Amino acid sequence: MAVTGTVQSCYVDVFERPGCGGKARRLFGPAGYERLRVEGGSIPMGSLAVGPGAWVVGYVAGAPTTHAFWILPGKMVGDLDKTDLGRRVDSLDLLSAPPEPGHRHFASYRLASIPMA
Repeated sequence: MAVTGTVQSCYVDVFERPGCGGKARRLFGPAGYERLRVEGGSIPMGSLAVGPGAWVVGYVAGAPTTHAFWILPGKMVGDLDKTDLGRRVDSLDLLSAPPEPGHRHFASYRLASIPMA
């Protein structure tokens, strides 16, 4: 089945190194990707570039509502390790719209300081 509409633009490109360097993987949403950085099967996350129809929350698995940061559509984080939580973030949730009240990430979205490069 083809991806259409808003979902087609709901993605994040995950680069191995800062500055969008090295190999890249495109993760499509809306979807949740937990524990991307795990021992023995890790996806390196040096920088992130968000598609035009994605709201991305990076968080620490096990603490998704208290340890999170947001990246808005069309923005990037040039060096993830230079953000407050970057070294600890191991999970990404991709949304095709901002979270609404009742969504597990709504509170963090309202309080977010959004890192952008």
